[in-house]
Amino acid sequence: MVAKTTDEHFAEYSSNTRIKHEILKRYLKAYLTALSRTVDAIHYIDGFAGRGTYADTTPGSPILALNLLGQQQQPYCASFVEAQSADADDLRSAVAALAAEGPQLEPPLVLTGEFADHIDALLTRPALRPFARVATFAFVDPCRVKGVKVKGIQKILAMPYGECLIFWNYDGVNRWLGAIAAGRSSGKGLKDLFGDTTVLRQAIELAETVDAPAAKERGLLSLMLKVLQDQSDARYVLPFRFDARDANRTSHYLIHCSRHALAFKFMKQVMSSLTSSDEPGRFEFLREVDVANQADLFVPASDVVAAEQVLEVLRDGPRPVKLFYEDWVRRPSDFFTQSDYRRLLLTMEERQQIEVLDSDGTTSLPRNKRRQIKGQATLADRLWIRRF
Repeated sequence: MVAKTTDEHFAEYSSNTRIKHEILKRYLKAYLTALSRTVDAIHYIDGFAGRGTYADTTPGSPILALNLLGQQQQPYCASFVEAQSADADDLRSAVAALAAEGPQLEPPLVLTGEFADHIDALLTRPALRPFARVATFAFVDPCRVKGVKVKGIQKILAMPYGECLIFWNYDGVNRWLGAIAAGRSSGKGLKDLFGDTTVLRQAIELAETVDAPAAKERGLLSLMLKVLQDQSDARYVLPFRFDARDANRTSHYLIHCSRHALAFKFMKQVMSSLTSSDEPGRFEFLREVDVANQADLFVPASDVVAAEQVLEVLRDGPRPVKLFYEDWVRRPSDFFTQSDYRRLLLTMEERQQIEVLDSDGTTSLPRNKRRQIKGQATLADRLWIRRF
């Protein structure tokens, strides 16, 4: 499959792009709300910004972000980078046509060139120097594989409240690894992505030795997530899978990287609200025809495994429901949301694996004595649970 040109990419607003932008919008809104009383200013960065709109005039990520930034109260500025000069010119025209809204520090900055070459300048914008606590959010969304360097991601995450939402082109990475193995391409660009030669060699070995597509994908995804954790200092990494429109295979992942548990919790809620999968802890967007044929690409915490973990921790005695709603959802390796744990615990109660206790941690509180919503018992975080 030949990679799309930027003209082809912006000619159509695909369903994959719509979901990607919905994740960005929902999370950015939560990010801005959560930090409204914590930081002094907001800096939004779009590293592969495009031309501002699609052919049908649908707003692109820069316009979507500016609209959200204009609705909040903190001082802010936006920085956009686009490699294609014609697209950068279109973007300048698009953002110039917008009326400045909210406490914008200065007009949006649009730079032409490679994102990696501009990161240092973006992170030291003069307009932000008067503010001690600046929250930096970067949307890193290249059309192709090239252009993303893990060292640049590390610089962004090193900023106070720094976060990244990264487009990882798995299909392109897979094809590029094949070209390297066949001697048709060098690995310089992939070395930048994977951080060093050692990791690149591991990726090449995976591509050459693992025949099963799902197993190879699991291996490469795990490798990429480990790179982001080890080399960019991302404590929390959360992938959302997209399938290709022309085949039942993976196109790309959108990966959220952060160093804060609350950010991880919020993004899980956003991704869970948009996933096509009915398996808890699994985030992906599939075409309708593929939903019944999902490949087992990575193994999230299933209900069975999660229930075993709950029962294991209850061996030492009752535990508050809040432990699962607040603490467990912030564990870096746990992809369950608070809603997933609520559903799981209620199911375990129904199966008589656990008993629900009142807020004193000792008095039994059966389903018929608790608050009901639409005929279903609730499970408040003030309650406790214990093994039967």
